[in-house]
Amino acid sequence: AAILDPLHGYECPEPDYATANALPFPTLVKRFEILWSQRKRLGNRQPREQLLEYLLPRKLLDEHLKECSIYPLLRLLLPDCDVARGHLGMKEKSIANAWAAAMHLAKDSKPHKKLVKFMDPQYAGHTATGDLSLCVKEVVAERYNLAGSKITVGQMN
Repeated sequence: AAILDPLHGYECPEPDYATANALPFPTLVKRFEILWSQRKRLGNRQPREQLLEYLLPRKLLDEHLKECSIYPLLRLLLPDCDVARGHLGMKEKSIANAWAAAMHLAKDSKPHKKLVKFMDPQYAGHTATGDLSLCVKEVVAERYNLAGSKITVGQMN
């Protein structure tokens, strides 16, 4: 079905999300992680265009997503701009407790303490102190095999 644009008097074709939704989510995550690690390097100030080119390469856009909307990718890139998803308003402490509960961690276990006390280097370790996402990644990596994930962008959205 087409979408009528009343301001300009033309019909826009319904966007196709199938191709973007089929992209492997782990591939996108690896690109996110590389960009995240590069931001910490001092003196490594790449122009935004170069970072965007790395995240969404021209070849991907021109060959694989030519007739497709990149909206599913943008939802994951810019979650705070996604009006279709409600804002949960959760603070990091609540998120840490939710992860611990989801993994059924005992309250006195080392992984549970790593999550809920992620600001304390004694529990989180020196590499993950203050970074809840890294603490979650380390706890999940200890418990689950992450190498074989076949989840797609569409499933993640």
